[in-house]
Amino acid sequence: MRYAVWLMYGGAAVRLAAAIANIATKNEVREVIARTPISRDLIGTATTSTLVMAAAVNLVAVLLWLVMARWSATGSITARTVACVLFGLRTVATLIGPGELSALGPWPPSVRVLTVLGWLVGLGAIVLLWRRSSTAYIKARFR
Repeated sequence: MRYAVWLMYGGAAVRLAAAIANIATKNEVREVIARTPISRDLIGTATTSTLVMAAAVNLVAVLLWLVMARWSATGSITARTVACVLFGLRTVATLIGPGELSALGPWPPSVRVLTVLGWLVGLGAIVLLWRRSSTAYIKARFR
């Protein structure tokens, strides 16, 4: 269970890095938006909106990672179930999700790499949450 919790803290760090990467790659995001059929007058507004949305999504994800790590550390069986549901949603978002959530989108490579890395961290955490030792830890906490 301890390693799963550490991975969850690592997931929070990856999402924070993704938020920073979004801001650092502002010009690349602007170029991506400029290639879409949008009025030239709106490119700056669309870029700012995209970056604000990406920052908000990443910060919410950081909070979720931290909450799930703390909750899982208590040995809650509900936390394990919620973590699975969140990972399932993240998998769908990574494959077909909108904008920066998708690893397949036209976003800068650093953002896509961090998206995939975040998914891999989530996969590792889920695998560790369902190990026999984690199940024994959860059962022992609620006897």
